[in-house]
Amino acid sequence: MVMAIRLDLIADSLPPLSNIQHPLEGIFYLIIIAVFFRWKWPKTWNTFLLKISVNEKKI
Repeated sequence: MVMAIRLDLIADSLPPLSNIQHPLEGIFYLIIIAVFFRWKWPKTWNTFLLKISVNEKKI
């Protein structure tokens, strides 16, 4: 419940996606959201990064 309220506050503080005028503005918002998640939930963030990463291939 508390997390849902905090996510609502974040959503209210950021403009709607339809109002983004430039690709750099969208990238900026993605970075802000990523920094927030990294700060608030570091273990979950690291798990997410491991899941989307590519395995190293030995040559």
